[in-house]
Amino acid sequence: MRCFWCAETITTLPENDPHREHENYSYFPAGVLEVLPGDQGGNGGDDKSCRCTVLCWDCFNKYEPDMWTCETHWNDVKPAVPFNKLPLFDHDDPMCEDYTHYENYQPGVP
Repeated sequence: MRCFWCAETITTLPENDPHREHENYSYFPAGVLEVLPGDQGGNGGDDKSCRCTVLCWDCFNKYEPDMWTCETHWNDVKPAVPFNKLPLFDHDDPMCEDYTHYENYQPGVP
């Protein structure tokens, strides 16, 4: 699986990282972040048009997200997978926050 921002392969947890504060950080090699359509306030769509990104911990720490981010901010960082190619974030699926749910997703990253 690759990080949707840097396109690097996600294989293991980083060692000796000073950012090891996130509750899932100790257990999972990647973080899942909801990306709302539109601008900073998420204006521009409804729950059914939210997207999801999978980030390696290096990118997660660089991005410094809160609970979610928006389409504008996501595209501003020039990610490998732009907003319009991210998978949909299904709020009704309990697996949508588990990075393994997206392991077979093919966003067109080399």
